[in-house]
Amino acid sequence: MEDEFSDYIEARDLPSHRLLVLRRFFQDYKQLEGKAVEVDEFRPAAEAYPIISDALHRYSEQRRKGFASH
Repeated sequence: MEDEFSDYIEARDLPSHRLLVLRRFFQDYKQLEGKAVEVDEFRPAAEAYPIISDALHRYSEQRRKGFASH
């Protein structure tokens, strides 16, 4: 099964309607949490890779330690 977005690398390559839907998702997501939100322009994918890698590393470290229940 092929993902409908698997041929896209950069957000700017998406059809304009999809970008509007994506932007609206992020606006609504934060507003539902009662937070003020301002969605800036989408950044290049290369800028996300180190952030994602760091988050995965921190999650892996935390998982090995065990998650404390609150």
